[in-house]
Amino acid sequence: MMNRIPLLLLQYSICILFPVLMEAGNLDDYATLQEALDSNRGKPLYLPPGDYLIDEALILEGEGSGLYGQGRVIQQNDDADILIIRNAPHARVAGITLTRLDPKLGKRPAGIHAIDSPHLTISGVKVLKNRAEFNAVLIQRCDYLTIESCEVVDFKTIAVDDRMQNELYRYAFNAINGHGIRVAESRGARILNNRVIETEFLPTPEIKAKYELGKIVERAEELGPLASYGVRDNFVFIWHQGGGILVHPATRSAFTLVDGNYIQNAAQGMDLHSDFLTVSNNHVTDCYMGMKTFHGSRGVIISNNIFQRPGKYGILIRPGSESWHPGVEHRGDFKTEENVERGIIITNNIIADQGYGSESWRLWETDPSETAPVGIKVGTGPQENNPQLLDLIITGNLIYDKGRDGIYKNGALSYPGPRYHWAIWFDEEWMARSVVMDNNIFHPGDKGVTNWPGVGW
Repeated sequence: MMNRIPLLLLQYSICILFPVLMEAGNLDDYATLQEALDSNRGKPLYLPPGDYLIDEALILEGEGSGLYGQGRVIQQNDDADILIIRNAPHARVAGITLTRLDPKLGKRPAGIHAIDSPHLTISGVKVLKNRAEFNAVLIQRCDYLTIESCEVVDFKTIAVDDRMQNELYRYAFNAINGHGIRVAESRGARILNNRVIETEFLPTPEIKAKYELGKIVERAEELGPLASYGVRDNFVFIWHQGGGILVHPATRSAFTLVDGNYIQNAAQGMDLHSDFLTVSNNHVTDCYMGMKTFHGSRGVIISNNIFQRPGKYGILIRPGSESWHPGVEHRGDFKTEENVERGIIITNNIIADQGYGSESWRLWETDPSETAPVGIKVGTGPQENNPQLLDLIITGNLIYDKGRDGIYKNGALSYPGPRYHWAIWFDEEWMARSVVMDNNIFHPGDKGVTNWPGVGW
């Protein structure tokens, strides 16, 4: 009999509540949970309440397979994923909890790793304390995915962010790292109403000192051309890495909907690279940046989101190093089709309380001249061959300075200046073409509303 904690009257309860699904098999008939999954391929398998200890990854395969219920799967092996879903079209996982017994830092396995499973649905699942260097939930090549009403809690870890083999950087450093939900190479994905929350590894001075965050542990004699974006005085100041929700790459991701999610204490609340992308009704709080869309994302709507207590940026948009014109060589490959940042609408969003989050001590209070926090940043690509960002509408947004209402601290009320430089910043190299900006309320930063007075608002 598998290693689990039974509940009294469990058999009777399951038979009464799930008489049809009991045909998929009684778990007590199998030696392990994996044997139960293998024996019921193509069927939904019910996981009753209780703890199920495993030391190898569970593997769910086959069209129409599923795993659902109220059980908690506990992985004892930090070198193994918890649940792998592969070659399972129309599979469904719902309700269960996935966690680790005693998670070690710096490990890579995921809580959920789904591969080549179109029309996959993951609903109401909890992934707790996975602590992966890369991803708590990793989805690859799962077109028409739905991931909804899930909770990913305490997903980050402390690890070495190794960029030695990337010719653009060529260094490695200590970092807080890890993504909550990562969706790669998947068209038509729906990422709805999830919560992604980190409670332990926050970017505080104490955590930075304890783990020597930002320390370069290896570097090439000559750093890459983009190293200047993260390295200063032989120290990496972008030591808070990872994102709440990551979607990429824009060359393979399209028609993505990211709606109704809550994200707290990530480096990048939403890191989204997709064509024909809708980002709406999300709540993002206490992140280094609220969201960004890069690397040739075309046809993007960013609407009705709240970005509260962002650190450096509320919203960041730019072409990114992975954008190109058609008919060019890029990283050794000839590109017949373009990958450009075009046609973006930013509307009806709120950016509030900037400079009051957990990273304010280093992004504003210590030396803001080095970090240049702004509410919205519109940038150019980091390399000369990156195409220009064009066709941008910014309308109906609110950037709100918390200090205007007064801050009560240590028994006194004060009215500090804004903790950002500009409400909206345009890279100086960016040409003022195809831009509409109107009907916004932008409280000015300490340097003003915008560095580009030629554009109205």
